[in-house]
Amino acid sequence: MKRMFHLCISSPDEIMFRCQEDYLRAFNYFALASYSTDTLLLCDSIMSNHIHSCVISSRLHEMASEFKYSYTRYFNSRYMRKGSLGEKIPFILKVEGARHILAALSYTLRNPFHHGVASTPFGYEHSSANIFFQKELGKVPMYCDSEPKSKYGLLPSRANCPSHFRLDSRGMFTRESVLEVSQVELMYGSARNYLFYMNRLSGEKWENEQKEDKDTSMEVVKLETIEKCSAVHDCSAMLMNEKKRYDSQKIRDIELCEEIDNVLVPRCGRRSVYTLTQSEKDNIANYLYSRRVSESQIRRCLCYAYSR
Repeated sequence: MKRMFHLCISSPDEIMFRCQEDYLRAFNYFALASYSTDTLLLCDSIMSNHIHSCVISSRLHEMASEFKYSYTRYFNSRYMRKGSLGEKIPFILKVEGARHILAALSYTLRNPFHHGVASTPFGYEHSSANIFFQKELGKVPMYCDSEPKSKYGLLPSRANCPSHFRLDSRGMFTRESVLEVSQVELMYGSARNYLFYMNRLSGEKWENEQKEDKDTSMEVVKLETIEKCSAVHDCSAMLMNEKKRYDSQKIRDIELCEEIDNVLVPRCGRRSVYTLTQSEKDNIANYLYSRRVSESQIRRCLCYAYSR
């Protein structure tokens, strides 16, 4: 029997998506894994070291395993890496009850905002926040739905692509053709209600509303519930991002990884961050630390936790 779940696939101490192509491929592989396991995707946010999504499925573990297998093969080949990528067991939370469902959807879409990589849920490219109520909110697709230069460039070999999955000009499946847009819009009811939930502050009122759901014994959905996956360690800091001014000068993981991979690694005569010696990593880390990059960000972008 199909049920709704919140799914988080994480790699707490190591970046999963180091460049733009990684993010595009990740969504493609995620979409293909959902199709082959008859899983319905409702919404998603792809962060640098984890993926949040809400899905309806009866084969969720199979879907998560298929995604991890195909994406890890690509990632290991690209970055000359070996072994499993990320945690072995994904975080899965069964969601039931109308108010619980709205909270799970909203926290998933608001994840980039909580991580401080966007000033609003709509300011982050690699999530589905912008695909709902497009007509009512006057939005247009960021990338046109047209034939890419290399039609299968961002897909695994011999991929079984359904006919309704459309590729955009970059070679990524459009979220509009993959996700259950109309079903999510029905859950929110209106564009105004959707905007309300995207901008709502976390708090007791939101939590207490969920207790009005009948015939459900599940715990209240809040940031601490959604972030039980170990990719996040400090929910209090994430909650602060709801209220404080967005720091546009802060370097994001993707920007730091691209500098490491395209500038600093070649200077060491290496082809990948995974082929750096410990001494070379330490030298790069000292340089980045002198630029006031945080130690935690340096460690995950330089893959200190990875051992060959």
